[in-house]
Amino acid sequence: ALFGNHILLGLNPPVDEGLDHAFTATLVRKGKCAGVGGFALIHRVAGGALGGDFNYARTEARWSFRRYVLGDHEMMLGLNVEQVSGKPPLQQLADVGGMGTVRGFTRRSRVGMRSLRVGLQHQLPYDLFRLGKIPILRDARLQPVIWADAGRAWEGVTNSWIYSTGFGLQRYAGPFGGETYVRLDVALPLGPDRPDEVRFYVYFTRRLF
Repeated sequence: ALFGNHILLGLNPPVDEGLDHAFTATLVRKGKCAGVGGFALIHRVAGGALGGDFNYARTEARWSFRRYVLGDHEMMLGLNVEQVSGKPPLQQLADVGGMGTVRGFTRRSRVGMRSLRVGLQHQLPYDLFRLGKIPILRDARLQPVIWADAGRAWEGVTNSWIYSTGFGLQRYAGPFGGETYVRLDVALPLGPDRPDEVRFYVYFTRRLF
C-alpha cells in the first residue's frame, strides 16, 4: 500500500506459537479446455495421534471457471470456501483479505472459522498502449485486466462482507511450466469499512488451465 495512515502495519499478522504436527491431503482436477472448471480440495488434520500443540481440522475447496465471450474476451470466475473446526492456531483460521482473496484489503483482514470469497476477472484482448501509440509503452505488449473481489469470514470479530475492484496489466513471461505472466494489480477497496489506501501488487501468475 502506497497511501494511507497504516502503510507498514499488518505486514506480519499475529500467530500462535507452538508445534503444529499435521497431515495434509490434496485432490486436484484441472480443466482441459476453455469453459471447463478447475477444482482443488485440501484437507488438513492436526493434533490427536499426530501430537503437537494444536488440535484441529481445516478444509479448503477452490473452484475456477474460464470462458471466452464476445470473441477473444476472457472471463474468469473463482470461488474459495474454507471450514475450520477444533482449536486451531490463529494462522490456520479461515481468512479473507490480501493477495489472492480480496486484494483491496490488508492480508487476513477478516478471520473466523468459515470463510467464502469470490473473484471475477475480465482479460481484454487488446494492447491499449499499442493502439494509443504511447511512446515507450507501445512496444511493452501489456494486456489489461479488470477484476472484482468479495469475501466474508464467519464466527470471527466481524461477519461483514468486504469488497474491492481494480485493474491490472500483465505481460507474457514465457512457458515456465505453463503460460506464465508478470502482473501488476492496482486494488481499490470498497464499502463502508474500506481503508483509506490504494494497494499495488506485482507478481507472477499463470493461466487457470
